[in-house]
Amino acid sequence: MDIAEKLKEPTKLAKRSPGGSGWKGTIYRAVFKRSSTFALSIAVGCFIFEKAVDDGCDAFFDWWNKGKLWKDIEAQSFRPKTVEMSSPSAVSTSGFTCLNCRVKFINGDLQRDHYKSHWHRYNLKRKVVGFEPVTAEQFEERVREQNALAVLQERTSKESSYCQTCRKSFNTEKALENHLHSKKHLDSVSSSDGTPVVTTSERKPSASEANDDIEIEEVDSDEWEGDPIPSTDCLFCSFHSASLEKNLDHMTTKHSFFIPEIEYIVDLDGLITYLGEKVGCGMRCLWCNERGRRFYSTLAAQRHMRDKGHCKIPHDSGEDLLEFADFYDFSPSYPEGFGTEDADEELPPMMMESYEASSTKVDEDDGGDGFLKLPSGSTIGHRALFRYFKQNPRPERAQGKGTRKIHSEIIGQYKALGYSGSQLEVVQKKARDLHFMRKSLAKSYVTLGVKANKLQKHFRVQHATN
Repeated sequence: MDIAEKLKEPTKLAKRSPGGSGWKGTIYRAVFKRSSTFALSIAVGCFIFEKAVDDGCDAFFDWWNKGKLWKDIEAQSFRPKTVEMSSPSAVSTSGFTCLNCRVKFINGDLQRDHYKSHWHRYNLKRKVVGFEPVTAEQFEERVREQNALAVLQERTSKESSYCQTCRKSFNTEKALENHLHSKKHLDSVSSSDGTPVVTTSERKPSASEANDDIEIEEVDSDEWEGDPIPSTDCLFCSFHSASLEKNLDHMTTKHSFFIPEIEYIVDLDGLITYLGEKVGCGMRCLWCNERGRRFYSTLAAQRHMRDKGHCKIPHDSGEDLLEFADFYDFSPSYPEGFGTEDADEELPPMMMESYEASSTKVDEDDGGDGFLKLPSGSTIGHRALFRYFKQNPRPERAQGKGTRKIHSEIIGQYKALGYSGSQLEVVQKKARDLHFMRKSLAKSYVTLGVKANKLQKHFRVQHATN
């Protein structure tokens, strides 16, 4: 029996078809009277739709039973992106975790973003010093506290300090302090009868008050320089020592500061004082020297030297040797006959004859010793002694027993730390370089003097002719 004949029996079709007593049987009976072809198409469509719905439901419930859909929804909607753990052992080695902050992530992108966060960097710094990591909530709370403190400090810094004696307002306490030590302020105090009163105002003055009474003054150029660092204070921090020896011991052990060629130094206290003026007044780095920039404060220069490892003195180039030449004496390292070629230079024949002739006849005014004392107190020598005056020997620096003792103790301390002393070849090379630099400098001074003499203009007095 074909399908057309089966459709002619609605009762049997309804009984045989699945759900014949339901909505499908109702549709079959409703369309049976119209056309067998139409009824056939309706039946086929319903059968296909029912099959698709059954397959879809089966696949959906299979997926649901396996838990994939529920796990994805739970991970994305109902669970946080990171889970904090109480201890490093609680963090699973599988997946995406951060052992430093004790958290785990659902994917690698969140983990990489976490590594770039300030929270992770903060916990890394705490780990270096041996502290426990903080949670995200604790870190945010500390950030809010720091921001509030920064705002408070900014408000405090904006408060202007006012000097009633000079009727001037300053933006910072440092500017006010420099002003109080300036000559202009001291002159104002001496000229006035009252004592100066310095107050810190809570509010900013009005425009009329500013125009009438207050003059906001920039710090003068002579107030820009800071105070020199004493020889008993550290050049690289604010540590104060009782003596120069203890100060050098502190700088050596804490900042790895060594004085180069210490065996040939003749003025240790003067060298440390000069370096203190360079850092305190000049606000410069000892190693960068003039090649680097000048800092806005002494603390900034000290911080730069500590951070960059510049706690040392440059002593290699010719300019550096010439800068510190006054504190060294390399004459013990000179080979025999070194430095005498200039003193033993023969004069031109004509000048030599005149000098020899004049040396036999000394003026009676000089007392017979070749020197003449002028009324001004100056002493001049005879030209026959020209070759001796030309030597220009350096004056000997007399070191006391205390200075020599400190010098020897520092050398002993350096040797205890592994210092084997300066090599003679290196010292002699530096001595030759220093000698050459001095000759070049003297020659440049002579050249400059000759040029300046040529630039001097001489005018003849003009007389009117009748």
